[in-house]
Amino acid sequence: MGYLDERTIWLDLGCGHTLLHQGGEDKSSELVHKTKLVVGVDLDLNALFMNRILQHRVGGDLESLPFRDGSFSLVTCNMVIEHAVNPECLVKEIERILRPEGVAIIHTPNLFHWEVLLSYLTPHKLHEIFCWFLDARSSNDVYRVFYRANTSSRLNDLFRLVAMTRHRGGPVTNAPRRFPIPFLSGLLTLASIVEVKFLSHQFFSPLRHNLLLSFRKSASSLPKMVLDGKGYADCKMVHEEQAP
Repeated sequence: MGYLDERTIWLDLGCGHTLLHQGGEDKSSELVHKTKLVVGVDLDLNALFMNRILQHRVGGDLESLPFRDGSFSLVTCNMVIEHAVNPECLVKEIERILRPEGVAIIHTPNLFHWEVLLSYLTPHKLHEIFCWFLDARSSNDVYRVFYRANTSSRLNDLFRLVAMTRHRGGPVTNAPRRFPIPFLSGLLTLASIVEVKFLSHQFFSPLRHNLLLSFRKSASSLPKMVLDGKGYADCKMVHEEQAP
């Protein structure tokens, strides 16, 4: 990750029980050791307890983060924003806690990929069944998805509203998958390899599995009241109304 050095103060939103979904603990530890400080925040306290990579872990709502303005130089959101009920509030919080010229990296499923679109159109219970069948994941590790910010144009619009500009990135493909199903593993893996080859062509890039985008905060951000005005207050009210 080219944004990491000894001055980086990094916040991983929705860190869960691991820092990277792929690459293992060794790769995660290598990234952590490149930085000045890494903090993970998640609403799931059980997942936080299981995280052995991050020493600094905070329980908190991602749409109302418990950090001061301008606390971090890097914010990552790895397979998280699809779970946000109010992605507008989440993006506003990202902008608030970032320092001037800070960077936000968003990695999330692409709504135009057939598998994600199918997930969007089906109930959560089916997600739990398929994740157990195809990935051997327990229902405790399958969170409800809303996909309210899962196209490039939607993410561009959300960050534009808080005066952050897109820095780099676009749709990306996953590596071919292996499936823990003895009688179908070979066939499904072959189909996955063919799909990745198909999506590697630029013409089909809008249909790739995921979006990986980075956005940069300007060097001289406007005061919060000028930037957000009533919209920021509305997000806070929505959050408070939904609180149990």
